[in-house]
This record gives sequence, structure tokens and C-alpha cells, in this order.
Amino acid sequence: MKYTNLFFDIDNTLLDFDASEKKSLQKVYNNMNMDFDDVDLSHYRNINESMWRSYERGEMTIEEIFDTRFTKVFKAYGKDVDGILVERIYREYLNNRHDVIDGAEELLGTLSKKYSIYAVTNGLAETQYQRLKDSGLHKYFSGIFPSSEVGHKKPDIEYFQYVFSKIENFEPKSGLVIGDNLLSDIYGGINAGLDTCWYNIRGVEKDTEIIPNYEIKQLEELYEILD
Repeated sequence: MKYTNLFFDIDNTLLDFDASEKKSLQKVYNNMNMDFDDVDLSHYRNINESMWRSYERGEMTIEEIFDTRFTKVFKAYGKDVDGILVERIYREYLNNRHDVIDGAEELLGTLSKKYSIYAVTNGLAETQYQRLKDSGLHKYFSGIFPSSEVGHKKPDIEYFQYVFSKIENFEPKSGLVIGDNLLSDIYGGINAGLDTCWYNIRGVEKDTEIIPNYEIKQLEELYEILD
């Protein structure tokens, strides 16, 4: 068996964050007596994803994202909102969403019988713990490592070094990281000496020089890689 330790990203790898995000935003807009459609969703995601890329590059903190993203989003509508309050409302909705990607629970249940499985995530600790517990996926993990608790984020080498330090007698060659994000998951894994599997859930063309060891578009394809 080539690998003994599997490192899974959570959002859009095991849990359908896009679906949870959309449903939570719908409630936020409704609470503000505003309509919400795909244009509004794209507007939010453009701002949010740009801020997360800045966070991954070390250009801003996660607190800055959570404190200011909704202020920026609603400014485009001519609304001056308390971004921290809106974030708190959104977070309450999101914490209670646990949309599981098709096949994820079966995959983890099968793999956990042969491998040690760890969650590696840049998501907020409180949110991720709640969603993993509510989804029933938490029981398959030997360890869960939110970046907000680790003190470092993916793709930083320090994040992965912390995770490795919590696994007895760990050797990078024994590990495979599986995730949907080429920068935080795949580049981070490569930089830490891990083999990598890009879960290309959206079926997009790779437009970077980051080269994973494997690429899958369905979770069940992972069985073939691990056999």
C-alpha cells in the first residue's frame, strides 16, 4: 500500500460548500428584504474569492475577510451595512448547512478501514466542526486541522508541518492530499512533500503551472488511484 495517510480538504471536496453558501446567502438577502438571484451570487463570490486568494497569498488575515466582505458586497447596492453583524447572521445559517457531496460518506467509510484520514481546511474551526458533526463525517477522521486553530494556513509549509507533527512517525511519502483548490491544496501539498490529487469538481481547465500527481472529477475515481 503506497499511502497510509490521506489528507482531505473539506469544502467542495467532501461537503458541497457552494450549495451551502448559496442557501445561506439566500436567507441573508431575504432577511434584508432583498431579492437574490444568480447575479447576486456571482457578485458575492467574485468579492469573496478575491479576498480568499489574498488570504492564501498572505496579503490579508482571515479576520479581515469576515469583518469586511459583506460591507464590500452591499456597498455595490448602495447599502451601508454593519459587515460584522451580517457576517454573524450568515455564519449562523452556514454552520447549520452540511450538504454532503455525492459519494463522500461512502468513500470515507470505506477508506477509513485501511487508511488514517485527516481533514485539512482553511475554514473557520467552529463552522467546520459543526458541519462535519452534523453531516456525520467527523467519525471517519483521525484528526481535524482548521487553519484558525493551527495558526497557519494552507498552502503555507508551516501549516502542513504542524499537521505532520501530530501524526506519530509520519513520513511525507506516506501521505496523499486530496482537494479542489490548486493553490491551497495542491501547491501546498507539493511544497510539503506530499503526493497530491486534484479533485476537479467543476471540470475546469488547469491554467497554472501547478501539476498534481493525479486528477479526478468524481470522488469514486480515488479508489483506482489507491488500489
